[in-house]
Amino acid sequence: MSQQQEDGAALAAAHPEAARLGADGVTGEPGTAQQPGGPVAGPDQPRRWWARPWLRETVIIVAFLAAGVAATWPRAAFLTGTLPAGDDQAEYVWNMWWMAHQITHLGNPWFTSYLAAPLGDRLGFDTLTPLLGAVMAPVTLLFGPSVSYGLLVIVAPGFACYAMYRLARLWLPGLVGPLAAGAFFGLSGMVTFQAWAHIHTAAGIVLLPLTMEAAVRLRRGPTIRRGVILGIMPGAAMLIDQEFAVLAVILAALVLLPWLVRNHGRAALRALAAAAVTALVISLPQLIAMAQQYLAGGSHKPTASDYLRYAAELPGLFAPSPRPASARSITSGRPGRGWPPSGWCSACSPCSAWLSAGGGAAPGCWRCCGWPPPGSRSGPPWSSAGTSTCRCRPTGAACGCPCSCPTPG
Repeated sequence: MSQQQEDGAALAAAHPEAARLGADGVTGEPGTAQQPGGPVAGPDQPRRWWARPWLRETVIIVAFLAAGVAATWPRAAFLTGTLPAGDDQAEYVWNMWWMAHQITHLGNPWFTSYLAAPLGDRLGFDTLTPLLGAVMAPVTLLFGPSVSYGLLVIVAPGFACYAMYRLARLWLPGLVGPLAAGAFFGLSGMVTFQAWAHIHTAAGIVLLPLTMEAAVRLRRGPTIRRGVILGIMPGAAMLIDQEFAVLAVILAALVLLPWLVRNHGRAALRALAAAAVTALVISLPQLIAMAQQYLAGGSHKPTASDYLRYAAELPGLFAPSPRPASARSITSGRPGRGWPPSGWCSACSPCSAWLSAGGGAAPGCWRCCGWPPPGSRSGPPWSSAGTSTCRCRPTGAACGCPCSCPTPG
């Protein structure tokens, strides 16, 4: 059944008296139905390839994914196991390894004794991305956590393109407009940079257009099935990036509340109840982990300065992406503007955790661009090759010495 037929069936079930008017007659919103008098393929006329929905959508997804690989280049060249310098990169690789490890050992992924040893640490408020780690667990077990993380980075922009393309098709006729909307959204500097630097943010971005699409479709024909689909979006966001789960709920509320004021029948309430229950069930493990960490006193309350520090400024929304300068330093081996980023190596890390793991490091502080320390065989692997492009260097007993991160070549 095509999406147009599904919309019509859902509309007929929710509004029998208005089914003959179509979706637009109920909601006042533009639909996607074919205009009268349009070309229709006869029984003996061969259908063009783009008239086959499954083939058309497959080609579009593959094209968007290829464009995303090109937009994030040379990140695809890192799939062999090397990583760009930075603590965040190592953390995401550890997340992939940790989720696969806990799945195979049937352990709790929201607590680990590998961090803050020997006491351990709760991960309820950490950027653990358990959903991404679980989805990529087969790849992690077969090829290593660096490959899993690298694949996520290069496919995230393509999936963002396709998500916005689906949303745009609700209003824009044909394919040119939706394809352009998807490309401008998913291949933008903001999305590709977040894919490079913060994969949990890039994955959360993918869910926002999908949330809005699910909410609009529920408006056009409220059914329990569409309510479940809508609930999956914020629930999945909770298992990837909790801030985007809040954004998804706000976005769905902005779409649905004006409609709910005018259409608060039983069908609408059942659909919304299905959405709420689905979102709660999916996000319940993450909510429990966060509650346990909060009650144990292990949560951090962000201040207003934190939001001001990490918020995007208006000029930055329209500025060129900083990735080309970083890519230049990576490919040429020469420091480029923006590499390493400001504050990249601003904090010292005590080596007590590696001492407890038998790393053999001397007491003092380590200024690290990557893991593990040279010669160490302890702890989980940080890349499929067991090494990293950066090396930790001892900086003496006092923290605060100049950054000594080498530029990757």
